[in-house]
Parts: sequence; C-alpha cells; structure tokens
Amino acid sequence: MCNKYLSNTATASFIIDMLYQYGVKYACISPGSRNTPLTNKLITESKIHCFSHIDERSCAYFGLGIAKTSNNPVIILTTSGTATANLFPAVIEASINKIPLIFITADRPKRLINTGDSQTIDQVNLFGSHVRNFIDINPQNKLIKKQLNQMDSLMNDCKGLNKKIPGPIHMNIRFEEPLLDEGKDTIRNKRKIVKEKIIKTTFKLPKFKNALIVLGPQNSQKEIKYIIAFSKKI
Repeated sequence: MCNKYLSNTATASFIIDMLYQYGVKYACISPGSRNTPLTNKLITESKIHCFSHIDERSCAYFGLGIAKTSNNPVIILTTSGTATANLFPAVIEASINKIPLIFITADRPKRLINTGDSQTIDQVNLFGSHVRNFIDINPQNKLIKKQLNQMDSLMNDCKGLNKKIPGPIHMNIRFEEPLLDEGKDTIRNKRKIVKEKIIKTTFKLPKFKNALIVLGPQNSQKEIKYIIAFSKKI
C-alpha cells in the first residue's frame, strides 16, 4: 500500500464490500462525475442490485421505499454539490420513521472548497441531527485506514445496534482526480460484529372478554411475527 494515500478504487471497494457484509442488497444511484469510483464498484458488484435515477430526490425516496419494505439498509449515492441537498427530504423522512438508509455523497478535496470550483459546497454534517452518525472520508488522509475501520460503528448506528434508534447515516467521501485509478493497494476490514439482542420479558394481563391490540406502523418483520403469535395465543 502507498504510504501517502489510499487509491480511489481501493477505497470504493472497501466501502462497498463492507456494506454488503452488513446485508446491503440494493443501491440507488444518481448520475455524476465525482461519485464515479463508487458507481463503478457498485455496477460491477453483482451481489448488489442497482437502480439508476436522474433526479436525486426521487432516487432517495425510491431507496426509502425499499428500505422500509425490506427493513434492510439501502445505499443512496450521489455526486457532490447541490445534488446532496436534494436528499434532505428523504433524510428527514427516514429519521422520523426509523428507516435504515446509507446516504453516500461524493465530494471534492478540501483544498477546492470555497474556491468557486464547480459543484463544491460544505457537505460536512450537512444533514445535522437528522442522521444517526456522520463520517468525512478522505483517501488522501494518512489516517484513512483508521477512518474506514470506524465505519462499523456507523453501520451499527444505522441498524440501531449501538443502543440507538435505527435510521439514516451519512458518508461523505472526497475523491481526487484521476477518479478511476489503478487501485493496487488494499486494506483489511477489522469488522466488529454486533449482534442484535432480543430482550424477553413477562407480564400478567388483566382479565378481559375480547382483546383488542392497537398498533402504529411496524417496520420490523420480526416484531410483526411476534405480534401475530401473541394475538393467536390470547
């Protein structure tokens, strides 16, 4: 591996491979230039099914629907600049409804921010408290390997495994040109597996003649199965 930086190709490969390990099966991609390394990896990764959307807002809502139906994290990928701002409505929707979404926004190198370069805005913590966690990844950073290995924590937050409520996360990734490089370097994934814990409890029901169960929206298929089993029992 090069001592100075990690290649764009290697960075993209690590990220997508790790997300697949976390059960990601779908990705919604909007066109652009800066997100080329990730797009290239996704469309050549047969294990993840990709959908192409010209409009970023529609792209994000389409992914929101998949995540809500499957209860599994879905990738939403866009290029840099104003494209990222179009994701905001879906970010808020996912946050409120506890939907696990992975918003990945490509970005320019820091040296180009506030220089008038095309499609450059401040994308750091763009979605604020509406996401469960945020990371700003820079392959040019000497600490890039340490950064990438922090992504386990982000994914656990996305799925609600770190004693948090499930919801969206934001990965902002800065790519230098040439966007598609050789990518001969590699990085190992030191994944820390966090298993979902189901806490069992017992309680005594009051006497009743006809039971009525009142529910709000349910995203978890496991919870729905438990509720159906409980209703049959009583």
